[in-house]
Amino acid sequence: MSDRKNVYINNDSKRIKKINIKCIVSVAKYEYRKWLVNPKFFIFLVALMILYELKTVPLLRASSYMDSPVNALEPCIAVLNSEMGVLLLGMVYLFLMSSFPTSNENIMFYIFRMGRRNWILGEILFQFISAVTYVILVTAVTLVQVYEKCFFANGWSLVVTEFNDMYSLEAGFRLSGIISPNLYYQMAPFESYIYSFGLFSLFLVICGITFLTGCLYRKRLLFFIIQMLHILAGFILISIDSGFKWYLPASHSILAVHFNGYLRKYILSPWVSLFLYLVLLLIVGIVMYRKAAKVSIDMIGGDILQ
Repeated sequence: MSDRKNVYINNDSKRIKKINIKCIVSVAKYEYRKWLVNPKFFIFLVALMILYELKTVPLLRASSYMDSPVNALEPCIAVLNSEMGVLLLGMVYLFLMSSFPTSNENIMFYIFRMGRRNWILGEILFQFISAVTYVILVTAVTLVQVYEKCFFANGWSLVVTEFNDMYSLEAGFRLSGIISPNLYYQMAPFESYIYSFGLFSLFLVICGITFLTGCLYRKRLLFFIIQMLHILAGFILISIDSGFKWYLPASHSILAVHFNGYLRKYILSPWVSLFLYLVLLLIVGIVMYRKAAKVSIDMIGGDILQ
């Protein structure tokens, strides 16, 4: 009887060491459901209200003055290409992720059943899904904000391209820093949105996955603070247009800063930023995958204050 039991344990140990797509997806789904009902999401709405006042309201005000609609994607493009968007949305996202990986009394059994490496791959998949969902939510909210006075086409609105040059003196205000000429002189809205979506999503994944690495090393609070300081430093360097901004991942998330003001010439190609993001994610992913086999389970979950 004991021999049979030993055979079962050995077979189970071998099974859980194998990569199992079903287990990986199961872990990601479990965490994603928890994330969607996270009570901390109210802070996300507060951040969007601030960005609404800073970005969408001036666009709508200029639109009303000109009696001309805005492009439906312009408010979202404005948010994703602003240093304030990086600061607020980046910090709020990291705050939302600070409770993950989730922890409860069954965590040891759960990870053993899934396999440690399947578990960490599921957590990485969850990072990607949550980041993409987060940017989709930003897009949806900004679309709702302008749906009454917008059009959907692959062309910039007259509000963005002509207001400052032709109407700002008469109206008594300017659309300062809403969407810079660096962007609308270089790309059409659909292309700008796709690039902005990709860069910003990968930036969020890097923030989340770096924090997750800190969890594996029992340094949750330290890595949380480091990521918050990284986002703040990126905001400052982008705001003052320092050349040192390219040394921080946060700066690569803004499509507009990759272009010159008027010339069709890159300061840094967006493809270079995408490549750097993917390389960084690959390196961190390998470190996490190797660490997962040896990590102590009792300290991986919970909140940053634990």
